[in-house]
Amino acid sequence: EELGATLSIGPDQLQIDDFQAVIGSSDVYGALTMVGFETPRVNFGLRSKRADFFELFSFLSSGEGSAEPADPADSAAAEELARTVTVDGNLEIDEGSFRTLSFTGLNARMQWSDGVLILDPCSMTLYEGSFGGALTYRPFTDPPAFDLRGEADAVSVGKMLKENLDLEDVLTGSFTGNVSGRGTGVDYDSIVRSLDGGGSFSVDSGRVGGLDVLGTLSQVTGIFGEQTLSSLSQQLGDEGTEFSRATGDIDFRDAKMQLRNLAIEAPAFAMNGDGVVNLLDEQLNGDLEIVFSEAVSNSMKQEGSQAGAVFWDPDTARVQFPFTLSGPYTSPSAMVDWKGTIEKVAKRTVQRELEGLLAEQLGGSSSSEQENAPTAQGPV
Repeated sequence: EELGATLSIGPDQLQIDDFQAVIGSSDVYGALTMVGFETPRVNFGLRSKRADFFELFSFLSSGEGSAEPADPADSAAAEELARTVTVDGNLEIDEGSFRTLSFTGLNARMQWSDGVLILDPCSMTLYEGSFGGALTYRPFTDPPAFDLRGEADAVSVGKMLKENLDLEDVLTGSFTGNVSGRGTGVDYDSIVRSLDGGGSFSVDSGRVGGLDVLGTLSQVTGIFGEQTLSSLSQQLGDEGTEFSRATGDIDFRDAKMQLRNLAIEAPAFAMNGDGVVNLLDEQLNGDLEIVFSEAVSNSMKQEGSQAGAVFWDPDTARVQFPFTLSGPYTSPSAMVDWKGTIEKVAKRTVQRELEGLLAEQLGGSSSSEQENAPTAQGPV
């Protein structure tokens, strides 16, 4: 839309000062030096008050995802021109976006060579926290491709989910972790389908809203109707599930986010297990185990809770049981894993019976040996 600069031309060199450009809602300004006109080499220092990465580089793409398809001849010419240019410099962005991802205070070394954009190192403020890492973007592949690696610190999970997935009050907390991956495409569905990577994370001082994993369980007649579990279930249902810390590992593959080694620490219980989140149909499936705190476990035991009796683990002196979680990840349903529970209880019962029989046999053998032991006067 707008372009302005002060030019100084020398032998096979161009100096551009007071550079200003507007592309859509994005702006860029600063200075750059170009050496060589056939195969330009550009060094720059640029800043932007507002930058949309896809908008800034739309003139380089094949037109995928745009309102009007690009003319093939124009796209080929743009690609040929872009591949002859080599760029190296520093880029600062006050406010920016990469599709739905919003950030502020970006500072990066930007390199462009043979049609490949590299931001490395790159740091930014991201949803009240920070992110640092590297991004490689290839706009001329079909479809465009990217590689990403980085570390996040104290990022607001609630704001990130709301702005990128339109999920509000589902999960809050302070996210810290690392991630690396690659993918292709320019829209959410294509990127999710192609995404391949993973990392690890921790979320501190968080809350899962509208997810009462005990509500359904407490309604199972004859087993989960006791006062302790019912009152705890009602509290979690009204206030959500608050936790002090959640940790785990993440894998992205086949449009799914696999959660491994998930561990959640809440005041009344701890939860651990694995799960899979389908990022396209927004469905969740998980196999988890819940371990109640000492106070809750003792309360259930003292009131003669049937759940406490069935799921009491003598090794940990806690009430703990396995369960499955399935359904939309905004409101999944929890059900007891009866197969796992029966196997666990049966194994524990058999183990106790065997230990009793073994002790009885060893005790009986000891007494019998003493009664039949030879004396000094008897035969040996």
